[in-house]
Amino acid sequence: MDVAADLQRVIDILSSARMESQSRLLELDALLGAVRDSIARFPNIINNIIDRRDKCLVLATCGDYDRRLEEARRLFAHLRGELEAILSRQVEPDSWYQVTALHISNLFFRRATVRELRSLLKKLAGLEESLASVPESGESMDEDLYPVGTSTNDVGPDDYVKSPMVGRSELAEKMLGRMLLADGEEEEGDGPLVLPIVGGPGMGKTYLARFLFNDDRVKQAFQVRHWVHLSPHFDLSEGVSTITSSWLVDRKDGPSYLQQVISSVLRGGAKYLVVLDNVWNVGQHDWPEWDNLMLAFPPNGRILLTTRTPSIIPRTAVVMRTTEAYFLQPLDQESSKHVMDMYLPPYHEYGIKLVEKCAGVPLLLEYTSFLILQRDQLTLIRWKRVLEGSWRIQQEEELTDVFQRAYASYQHLSSELRNCFLFCSLFPLDFNFTAEELADLFAAKGFIPSTVPEAQRIRFLQQFLDECFYPVEEYDHGGRHMYRMHKILHIFVQYADRVSSSIIRVGQFNAVQDIILSTRSASLLVHPSTESLPICMSQLKMLKTFILLQEGKTCSSDRQCEIKQIPQELCQTLRHLEVLSLEATKIRKLPNKFDLLFHLTFLNLSGTDIRVIPSSISKLQLLHTLKLSYCGKLQKLHRNICRLSRLHKLDLEGCRYLSELPQNISKINSLEYLSVLGCASLTRMPHRFGNLKNLQTLLGYVVSNSNVVMLSELQPLANLHRLSLERLENVLDLKDARDAMLQDKLELESLALRWNMDTEHANTAAYELIEILRPPQQLKELELVAYEGDKLPSWMTHTEPYLKSLVEIRLINLTECKSLPPLGILPRMRIAEISGAESITCIDNNFYGHNGTFPSLEKLTFSYMHNLELWEQADRTGAFPCLAEVEIIHCPKLSALHMELPSVEKLTLWMNNKMLYGSKGGLRSVARNLEQISICFGEELESSSNFEGLQDLARLKKLNICGCHELTCLPQGLQHISSIRSLAIDNCNKLETLPEWLEHQPSLQVIRGYSTTQVKKHKEIIRLVEETISEDDYTILGNTLLEDDTYLEEAFFGARVDTRRHHVS
Repeated sequence: MDVAADLQRVIDILSSARMESQSRLLELDALLGAVRDSIARFPNIINNIIDRRDKCLVLATCGDYDRRLEEARRLFAHLRGELEAILSRQVEPDSWYQVTALHISNLFFRRATVRELRSLLKKLAGLEESLASVPESGESMDEDLYPVGTSTNDVGPDDYVKSPMVGRSELAEKMLGRMLLADGEEEEGDGPLVLPIVGGPGMGKTYLARFLFNDDRVKQAFQVRHWVHLSPHFDLSEGVSTITSSWLVDRKDGPSYLQQVISSVLRGGAKYLVVLDNVWNVGQHDWPEWDNLMLAFPPNGRILLTTRTPSIIPRTAVVMRTTEAYFLQPLDQESSKHVMDMYLPPYHEYGIKLVEKCAGVPLLLEYTSFLILQRDQLTLIRWKRVLEGSWRIQQEEELTDVFQRAYASYQHLSSELRNCFLFCSLFPLDFNFTAEELADLFAAKGFIPSTVPEAQRIRFLQQFLDECFYPVEEYDHGGRHMYRMHKILHIFVQYADRVSSSIIRVGQFNAVQDIILSTRSASLLVHPSTESLPICMSQLKMLKTFILLQEGKTCSSDRQCEIKQIPQELCQTLRHLEVLSLEATKIRKLPNKFDLLFHLTFLNLSGTDIRVIPSSISKLQLLHTLKLSYCGKLQKLHRNICRLSRLHKLDLEGCRYLSELPQNISKINSLEYLSVLGCASLTRMPHRFGNLKNLQTLLGYVVSNSNVVMLSELQPLANLHRLSLERLENVLDLKDARDAMLQDKLELESLALRWNMDTEHANTAAYELIEILRPPQQLKELELVAYEGDKLPSWMTHTEPYLKSLVEIRLINLTECKSLPPLGILPRMRIAEISGAESITCIDNNFYGHNGTFPSLEKLTFSYMHNLELWEQADRTGAFPCLAEVEIIHCPKLSALHMELPSVEKLTLWMNNKMLYGSKGGLRSVARNLEQISICFGEELESSSNFEGLQDLARLKKLNICGCHELTCLPQGLQHISSIRSLAIDNCNKLETLPEWLEHQPSLQVIRGYSTTQVKKHKEIIRLVEETISEDDYTILGNTLLEDDTYLEEAFFGARVDTRRHHVS
C-alpha cells in the first residue's frame, strides 16, 4: 500500500496549470480551493502514522495502523479519480455541431462533480479527525469507518420503505415468494437464484429492491444481507470490494479466488441476500468480468439486481441458470392516483388533472406532487405544459435532479447512438415508433455507420431501443412492434436539442418566427382538416429535416390529412433538406421544382395519393431511402428511378395498382431492401434480378406462371436475410426451384412461403416444392400461408429438430394439413401462431413432439380453427414454463383448455368462443396465474351470460370487453367474480346502462371506450375513468406570457379562465 504516493499525486494534480484552467471553465474554483486546503494538512498526518507503523511492536496495533492507512489510500484514490476526470474533460467544443451535446454533458458533469467533491470534503474532514486521534502503540482502535456491505451511495439499503408498494404490491409479493422458497423447494441450479429488476429511469427499480431488502420476512430468512451500489462504469474489483471491504481483488483473478473471497464474507454456508443496484453499464468487453463475478457467488443465496439494460438478462442466464427477470411497466391510472394521494390531500383537483400526463412514471408523479404543494404557479404551468409536450424546458435551472437519470442514459450511449437519441426530440411525447422507421431515418442521416448492412440496422440499434424505449403492448399496426420512449428521457431530449430542432403546431402563434435563426430540424403537427403546408416554412432556409405528423396521433397513421400539394416555394428555399416525410397526405404529384432538393437522402411519401413518380427523380442522386408504401393510386415508377446510384431502400408495400417494376431495376446495384408485398396488380418480376447482389431484404417476390422469370434468379443473392415468395402455385419447374438454393443462403433469417389463397386449382406438387425450398438451419422466422399440401415437409416434422434457431413461426390457412408439426421440441421458439387449420380437431401429442415441452414459448395463438374441439392434457411435466399469453380466435367448438398452462397471465378470446368462458371448468387450466382476459367481437355475448368459466379464475384482475355489439347490459355473471379490479368496455354500441349490483363492487374500476357512447354515469356507485384534462378547465397558454400572479392563481386554483387560443391566419 503506497498511501503517500496517492496523496502526492492528488497534490500534484491540484497544483497543475491544467487543473486551474479546467476549474475556471467549469466554475469549480471555490470548491477545488477548499479541497486544496483540506489536502494540504494531510502530508504531516500521514507521515506521522507511517512512522508509528514502522516502530510498532504489537501485532494487533500494527494491523489497526494498516487498516487506517488503507482507508486513507482508498479515499485519496477516489479523489484522484475525480480530479483526473476533471483534467481529461473536454470543456470547449471542437466544432459547432458539438455545442449542444457538450453543453448538456458539461452541465451534468459539473453537477455530479460538485456533489461528489462535497461528499469527499466531508469524508476528508472525518478522515483527518480520525487519523489525528490515532492512539499510541498498544492502545485499541475503533471499528472500520465503513462497515462491510454497506453502500455509501445516497440511495442505500437503510432508506427504509415505509409507504405501501403502490402499483407493485402483487409483483413484490411474487418476488418475495421466490426469494423465500425453502431449500428443498428450489429448482435445481449451479448457483444462487438471480432476480433482475428491469425498468427505465424513474420507474422505481431501487425503491422495489429496498422494499424487498427490508421486509421483515427477508430479514429473518437471510442471516447475511449486503447492498452494493455499483458506479456508472462497472469494474470487477469495485463490485467485489464493495461486498468484501477488501481491495485485494484484481481483474485477473479467476472465479475460484473470487469465490473464496466472497464466501468468506458471506459466512460460508449462511443464507445470504446481495442487492447489486444500478447494474446497467455492462458492455460486451465487460462480460468476462461479469461472468466471473456471478460465478463467485455460492449457491445458498439470492441476488437481486436493478438495471436499465435488458441485454444483461440473457447473458446472466448463460452462467446462472436460475435467473428470473421482472420488468417494470408504467403504473396504471388508478395506481398513479394512489401515488399522488400519498403526497396530496385525497381527490386534490389539480393532482387528478395531472395524473395521466405523468404516464405512470413514479418519479414524475412524485415530482409533480412536490410542485403542486409548492404552489409556484408559473413553474407549475410550465411543468404541466412540459408533461403534455406543448412546452420545452428552456433554462438550466429547470433541469432538476429528475433529469440527472436521463443524462446518465444519454452518457452511456455511443456517439452514433447519442445522435439517434437527440433526433427523437422531433417527435411529440408519447409517440409510438417502429424499429424499422427509426432505422430508416437514422441510416439516412448517417447516424448508423455505412458499414452496417440494412438487415443488421435494428440489431445495431438494440441497445438504444432497450435502454431508451419500452414496448407498447396495445397496437394495431399490421403486427409491427411499437416502442415508446421513456417519458423522462423524451422530456430531457427535447430540452437537450432545443436549439437545433423544433416541433411546430399548425396555427401556433408565431411558431415559425420564433425558431428561424437556429433550427435545422423540424416536425410539423397538423390536423386531419389541414389543407396546406404553411408558406412561412420557407423561411427556415437552413432546415435539413422536415417531418409531417398528425396532431393527436401516437404513431404514423394511414389517416390522410387534406394537404394536396407541395408548394413550389418550399422546393426553392429549403435546398438543404436531407430528410423529408410527407406521409398520409393527399399529395397527387411532385412539383416541377422538386429536383432542386438534390440533398435529399430520405423521402417518405407513403400513404399519399401520388400516381406517378416522374423522371426528374433521377436528379436526387444522394437519395438513400424512398418510401412509397400504401400509395393506393400509384401506377408507375419512371425508369429513371434506376439511375439512383445510392438508393439502398425502396418500399412499395401495399401499392395495389402498381402493375410493373422498371425493367432495368437490376441496375440499382446499391439496393439492399425491396418490398412489393401486397402489390396485387404485380404479376411478374423484372429480368436479371440476380444482378442485385447487395440485396438483403426481398419481400413479395412474385412467381410468374410463365417461364420468363424463374425462381433460379434468386441463386446469386447470397446476402439475403429476409425473403418472402408469393404465388408459389405458379411454380411448374421443380428443378428451377431447386436451383434457387435456399438452403445455401446462410445469412437467411426470415422466410415466408405464400400460395394464393384465392386460387381455384390446387397444385398437386405443393409437398415436393416445399421440400425443395428447405431453408438453412439458422432460420429464425418462418411463415407458411395457404400451403396446399396435406402434410408438412420433413424439415418441419422430423423428431430431431432441424430449425433449432427458430424463434417465430406462423402457419396460416393450412386447410388440408391433417396434423400439426412437433413445435414443442424447438428450443428457442418464443411465438407460435396456427390459423385456419380446419382439418385439425384435436391438439395432441404430435404438437409437442418427442419429450417436447415448449421450453421458450411466450405467446401462442390458435385462430379460425372451426373444427378444433379438444386440447389434450399431455402426459408430461414442465410443459410451457414460459408461456405468458394465449390467444383463441374464432374456435367455436373448443370447449375447454385441458392442458395445464401454469404461467399464463393474459388470455384473449376473439369471436365466438362462448364454450370456453361460458362453461364451468373451461378455463381451469390457466387459473393459477391468469390476471387479464379479453373478450372481443363476441356477437354471442349477452347480458344473460353467466361467465361460469371465468368464475374459476381467482387471480383475475382485469377484464376487457370489446366489439360485442349485441351487449345491452353487463353480463350478470360478472357479479360473482369478486377479484376483478378493472373492467374496460370499448365499442359496445348497444350498452346503455350499468347494473345496480355494481354498488356491491366498490373497488371495481370501469373504463369506458370511445364508442360506448350510451353508458350513463352512476357516480354514487362507481368512478368512471374520464379524460383527466380538458381545455375547458384552464388555458393552454401557447406562447403568451402571463405575468400577473393573481391571474395565475385563478388559472390554477380558482375561477375558470377564458379558454380561447390565439392563432394567426
